[in-house]
Amino acid sequence: MIITTLKEIKKNVLKDRDTKEKILKEYEKYLATKNLKKGRVRPRDPVEAEILAKLAKK
Repeated sequence: MIITTLKEIKKNVLKDRDTKEKILKEYEKYLATKNLKKGRVRPRDPVEAEILAKLAKK
């Protein structure tokens, strides 16, 4: 399950707090693969920027 839009993430986070971590992990995986394919990806919003920063540290 790859979530590609932040709107989906935010909608799901608002709906169910327990899935928040799961959703963020999935999105993190998605961004990681996106980064590998394209090289560098510019974040579009604070959530994405935070996840990319976390990935960069790894």
